[in-house]
Amino acid sequence: MDADIEKFVKLCSTCAQHAKQPAKSPLQNWDWPLEPWKRIHIDFAGPFLNKMFLIVIDAHSKWIDVKTMTTITASDTIIELKEIFSTHGLPDQIVSDNGPTFTSLEFKTFCSANGIEHITTSPYHPAGNGLAERAVGIFKTAMIKLGSKCSLRERVNRFLARYRSTPHVTTGVAPCELLCGRKIKTHLDLVHPTVQSSVSQHQCKQKLNYDRTSSEREFGIHDSVYVRNYGKGERWIPGQIVESTGPVSYKVRANDGLLMRRHADQIRVTCAQEYESDTPLSSDTSDIPLPDSKSVVVDLGKPESPASIRAQPPTNQCESQPNQVSGSPNPRPLRRSNRITKAPDRLVL
Repeated sequence: MDADIEKFVKLCSTCAQHAKQPAKSPLQNWDWPLEPWKRIHIDFAGPFLNKMFLIVIDAHSKWIDVKTMTTITASDTIIELKEIFSTHGLPDQIVSDNGPTFTSLEFKTFCSANGIEHITTSPYHPAGNGLAERAVGIFKTAMIKLGSKCSLRERVNRFLARYRSTPHVTTGVAPCELLCGRKIKTHLDLVHPTVQSSVSQHQCKQKLNYDRTSSEREFGIHDSVYVRNYGKGERWIPGQIVESTGPVSYKVRANDGLLMRRHADQIRVTCAQEYESDTPLSSDTSDIPLPDSKSVVVDLGKPESPASIRAQPPTNQCESQPNQVSGSPNPRPLRRSNRITKAPDRLVL
């Protein structure tokens, strides 16, 4: 009897008209595309703020594009979509509802001409295009929260910049990373220093501390130097700069023909170069008095070494000179060789 009563109620048209809404069917998810911009979902938001907005969202990256429109005809919609496709390329599929714009012959012709599969959801069932519907809700909420202090265009740009750079709850990655392959710079990045700037600051500090006890040295090609020897023999051997292999790296050819590569810390200048750099020579010799040929004694005998010359005691040559040298009121100056200078004899006419 219970089965008969249940069957009778199901066959009653009056009962069917006043019955409750049936339970929802299990959720059927859209397949997640493995590549960006393969399937996009589109919908209109509005009338909202006295405008109509075309919302386009990528199913892979969740990237949102918003276009402000005054009319939502098929021709105007196609123009806005062409502008978006000029940046990201043509998608494989477009999912939309059954609005008159999307079901028009002009829109179908546009999709078939560009090799796009147009998929429409069930009529009067917005959940079928839930990705686009959710994007519309996020856009409207953000525009209201941004207030009316700035222009409509500025509010749209601020919303897109923040949404695209924020990690999505589903993917866990910002839409810009999945679609563009990189993070976009925002005002929040100015607060946190980048890895490059952090490394640069540490390197500058390290260089400043290190250079306090260092001296800059530069060597030119064919400069005579002493180079550190790590083989047998003397620790420092003479050589000549052959080539500069880096900012502080050089190739040096030793006097015995050995070619070696050394750092600037392993090279030092010769004593002659250090003396020339410390005591520059003057090309003006007009102030140096020339000795008289009569007072200069040249010994052509056996040459003596500089050490023996310095070791010999001073001779009495200076003492054997006339008394006017020591007794005159203006004694002549002595040279470094302890010989008395004499003014040159000039012909006076």
